[in-house]
Amino acid sequence: MERPISLERVLRRYADIWHRKADGYRNAYETACAETAIHRDGRDRILRSLRNFEQAKKTVPAGLRGRQLCFLHIGKTAGTSVQHALLELYHEAAVFHESLPNFDLVTPEELAINNLVLGHFMFQHVAKMPIHRFLMTFLREPIERVVSNYYFLRSGSPISTYSKIAIEAANDLSLLQFLSCDNPAVRMISENFQAKALAYDIRPEFDSKIDDLQATAERNLSTFDFVGIVERFDDSIAALSTILEAEIKIKRLNVNQRREHAPTISAEELELARKLNAIDIAVYSKARGAFQEKFHGILGNAKNEDRYFFG
Repeated sequence: MERPISLERVLRRYADIWHRKADGYRNAYETACAETAIHRDGRDRILRSLRNFEQAKKTVPAGLRGRQLCFLHIGKTAGTSVQHALLELYHEAAVFHESLPNFDLVTPEELAINNLVLGHFMFQHVAKMPIHRFLMTFLREPIERVVSNYYFLRSGSPISTYSKIAIEAANDLSLLQFLSCDNPAVRMISENFQAKALAYDIRPEFDSKIDDLQATAERNLSTFDFVGIVERFDDSIAALSTILEAEIKIKRLNVNQRREHAPTISAEELELARKLNAIDIAVYSKARGAFQEKFHGILGNAKNEDRYFFG
């Protein structure tokens, strides 16, 4: 004789079914919302590009000789201040300033109609830009950069599909725990961030595209027309102003107050950060050495150089 099924078991069974269906509906709804947002973002990007196309090309800095300026903004390298200064300099020109996902989607034709291209794009996106461009970036001492990035994630960093896990980890974990976390979405931030941006892309799904991280980052960096150094920020801005033949007015923006009041990094944290960022340290050291070697010469006569600080 079969054992009768209790009402409790029946209710639990239907509750499980309902939860599975609810989760399915919720996931479908979230996916639909995300896809709608992507399409809306793409539509808005194209509309902005059309407005740029309609806008008459304005005068750009004389030092560029008509070239498009492309600023690869690596996170937590004083890029917001530089970006703001460039936007002021190009206030009447056509500007492409978009999110990383939009750099994935944009076409070379869309980019070509702009005088200024800037944002958190990756070196893989440089292939979409005109050959005769002025490509620039800034680098920062890697330990300072990764610690600054950690505190930035804890203090209101914009949430994106690729940064969400790292933001949650930074808010839940101490600095040492964050550096020790081997989740790829966290290592994206804590390990050789600058070298990955220069070699191809910081996002974990592109790791397989990079065979030799240091060699590729250094080779790609040699194609840049200007590489500024955060620890020589005033000198970098003076040199860039000379090269562009335009005064660049800097306002210090996006300064992380939480980082300024954070405790001193411990010996254990420092050792782990250095281990994780050994390639970043090597690339940064080479770039800073090139800056030191060429800085005074650039101020004296910028026009004689094709590559200003690395190549």
